[in-house]
Amino acid sequence: YTLPTSQGAAGSILTNDGSGNLSWGNGGVSFIQKSTTQSVTSSTTLVDDNAFTFTLAANKTYEVTGVLRMDCGSTGHMKVQFVAPTSSTEFITAFVNRSAQDDVTYILSPTTSYDISSLGATSSTTDMVEVKGIVTTSSTSGTFKLQWAQQTSNSTSTTVYSGSYIKVTLVQ
Repeated sequence: YTLPTSQGAAGSILTNDGSGNLSWGNGGVSFIQKSTTQSVTSSTTLVDDNAFTFTLAANKTYEVTGVLRMDCGSTGHMKVQFVAPTSSTEFITAFVNRSAQDDVTYILSPTTSYDISSLGATSSTTDMVEVKGIVTTSSTSGTFKLQWAQQTSNSTSTTVYSGSYIKVTLVQ
């Protein structure tokens, strides 16, 4: 066995590459909690979320879970896209919990945006969007990130609030 030459950072764990080489790592879990609120107004152009960017290895499967606190106008709606490395596949659900009714959107492609508030969230309420699913990379490693915008351009801001989080866990 080959041990690391220095102490790991707080919260890190020893990982094994299968050949006896030990190193400090996160155990395949990346957790990001949004520290600042971000808004988009009068725009349908997808923007990178200012917090949610992850690095994925090639030929791996990851579980994606999280909760987004969001707010949008009743006619602006919100669209999202989870961008993944080239030739990746994904199956992610976005469950929007509202007091009047709930909505589930199936996100099946890393190259397509999806309206996750099609049942008309109102600007007077904050919705909780639960995301859960898997992303499988092919032979290309790279960035996995959340992009979002208004589905229909509207002067009422579409917002993702601080405290929202996404966790990406390596499962195989």
